Amino acid sequence: MESNNVIDLEAKACGIVKLDRTLYVASMDRTIHAYNFRGIKVFSLPVKANIVCLEGLEFGKSKQVKVSSNKFQ
Repeated sequence: MESNNVIDLEAKACGIVKLDRTLYVASMDRTIHAYNFRGIKVFSLPVKANIVCLEGLEFGKSKQVKVSSNKFQ
């Protein structure tokens, strides 16, 4: 089965992480977006600093997304 879902971002992506059935995207406009695999936005989270890195972490049954940011603008 082929899927043709396209996610249209408002700003350039600077990090992408897939955990379980969710795709987390950090964008250059200081926002982290979460999408399900049907391309539907689950949430958006604005951050105060520039996002430098996005990394998925798994600790046993717990799964988290870590964000590194740059406080200097």
